[in-house]
Amino acid sequence: MAIEVRQAIQAAREAAERFYNEPLQDLRLEEVELADDESHWLITLGFLVPDPKALHPGLFSLKRDLARFERVYKVFEVDASSGKVRSMRKARSSLLSFASQ
Repeated sequence: MAIEVRQAIQAAREAAERFYNEPLQDLRLEEVELADDESHWLITLGFLVPDPKALHPGLFSLKRDLARFERVYKVFEVDASSGKVRSMRKARSSLLSFASQ
C-alpha cells in the first residue's frame, strides 16, 4: 500500500531533524512530487542553518541575527511503499535561483 503525501512529508521532516541533530529553524515545505512510476516521493524542504561566514556573532539586532543564517534546500526521496527516506541531496539550482529572487 502506498503512503499518502502527508506521510512522505512527515518522514522527510523527521529525517532532516535527525540528520542535523537539532530542531530546524524556519522549516518550510517547498515542493512535492510523486515519481512517474509512483515508486517514490520527492519532498523538498527549506530551512535555516548557521552561516559559517557570518560576521559579528555578538551583535543583537534582529536583522543581523537573521543574517547569521542561510536558507538551504534539500530534496528527500521517500519510498512510496514503505515511507522510508532513501536519500537526501541538495535541491537543483532552478529552485535555489528562484528562491533568492
